Amino acid sequence: MKRILTLLPFSLLVLCTNAQDTKDINWNQVRRKYNSDSSRMELSLNNIPLNGVYKQRFDDGGFGLYNIKTD
Repeated sequence: MKRILTLLPFSLLVLCTNAQDTKDINWNQVRRKYNSDSSRMELSLNNIPLNGVYKQRFDDGGFGLYNIKTD
């Protein structure tokens, strides 16, 4: 029982850090595809749809985070 209680906080820490995983991306290489009425946009990189959290670095040292969800 003591062993399980020791591993539980470590397991939660691993799950939380993996859930926050961001990927750096060069937005100049991202392909944007719109549907016929431009109400929906699909983003892809090398013909792979983007899904997840992505980071864009700015020239001033800051960055923007984008959460992209694919249905």
